[in-house]
Amino acid sequence: MSALAAVLLATLLAFFWHQRYQRSHRELLDAMKRKEKLVAMGHLAAGVAHEIRNPLSSIKGLAKYFAERTPAGGESHELAQVMAKEADRLNRVVSELLELVKPAHLTLQAVNLNDIITHSLNLVSQDAQSREIQLRFTANETLKRIQADPDRLTQVLLNLYLNAIHAIGRQGTISVEAKESGTDRVIITVTDNGKGIAPDQLEAIFTPYFTTKADGTGLGLAVVQNIIEQHGGAIKVKSIEGKGAVFTIWLPVIARQQD
Repeated sequence: MSALAAVLLATLLAFFWHQRYQRSHRELLDAMKRKEKLVAMGHLAAGVAHEIRNPLSSIKGLAKYFAERTPAGGESHELAQVMAKEADRLNRVVSELLELVKPAHLTLQAVNLNDIITHSLNLVSQDAQSREIQLRFTANETLKRIQADPDRLTQVLLNLYLNAIHAIGRQGTISVEAKESGTDRVIITVTDNGKGIAPDQLEAIFTPYFTTKADGTGLGLAVVQNIIEQHGGAIKVKSIEGKGAVFTIWLPVIARQQD
């Protein structure tokens, strides 16, 4: 009987490790494919960014020129403002694309995540308040400092907050939590009770150019993932459509900038 139990246990362990290996192998292949796509996009972006930005600057300059010389409220004035706004949007697309494909240079230093989260929440507090959205965060005083780039982490969190605000629209809650995971990692979760993400969209949420926003570039979350991976971390999302979304970030305490 004990021999049978040992065989059964060995079989279960073998099955468990096989499943774990397959999952890790699949995640590695996905990461390699994503990096290959980013390299190809990088060559394209570097080649056209300069050619795009020069005429965009001219278009915006002309739009501002005409806007200043036409009566406010008139059709010509409105069209000039639309031109300037679209030039800014296209310039933002180019900037986000370049940021996505070029290797991020991280300025690593010991940071207090409580300070980073509090600061980033303050940056969106006015927008949230105007939409009657509550921002919830309780500082974790036992949280150890980690090595990270504070500006890049702020950029990541801001992107997640703004997505959450967009998903909620009006009257909702965004909750942020930070805690340790073992001795070598920390976890940050950003939870909202917005409209959630459709199941068929979850797998593509970090894919460049995928967006559900009418005015979105589809690059924001791809940039977020890139920054987190540059820190040696990972980001995942879970969502129930109609009930909100939870973005979870894992970061190493000692960051090693990834190539």
